[in-house]
Amino acid sequence: HAQCSSCLDIHDIFDLLQLGCNRYGGEQAHAYCRECLEGLFESSVNDPSLFPPRCCSKPIEVFACAPFLSKDLLARFVEKKEELETPNPTYCSNPECAKWVKPANIRADSAKCLACSQKTCITCKAKQHTGLCPEDQDVKRLLVIAEELQWKACPKCKNMIELGRGCYHITCRCRYEFCYLCVAKWKTCTCLTWDERNI
Repeated sequence: HAQCSSCLDIHDIFDLLQLGCNRYGGEQAHAYCRECLEGLFESSVNDPSLFPPRCCSKPIEVFACAPFLSKDLLARFVEKKEELETPNPTYCSNPECAKWVKPANIRADSAKCLACSQKTCITCKAKQHTGLCPEDQDVKRLLVIAEELQWKACPKCKNMIELGRGCYHITCRCRYEFCYLCVAKWKTCTCLTWDERNI
């Protein structure tokens, strides 16, 4: 028999996880019963500031705890570990869900949430959108160049368009029609239809 360092109850040795630490130099090393160990791991999964579970400021090795934890808790712990170790993690943009999206569920710039099926842009972390993401650093540089060269972005799909010559009536590849001068929907503005120098 031995005492649990958390609840201080006496338990059979086989029902305790024995650790090698002892903060105050006593005779008995720290040990945790199944219930206290599960509580410790449950708290760490729900509160990232308590992750990973520790004793005497040292992380408790999960492989040593596996026989004492439920399969569900162990799976949630492993997932939380992966989430916290993922650089620049993406969370579902649906505010009612907001679950972490595993890197395996990210394709190109889109993260698909398996819980609610919402797609999230991995760059701006908002709901998936069409066209270029305004938060992408490369897109920001492109927009500076586009402004210098007087390129226009399609108001519907945000794809960049350069008018070499021709009239100001633009039909984007997304089939949206707009005025190249003011980017208003075609036939809703008072801009010139063309400039003789461009024809």
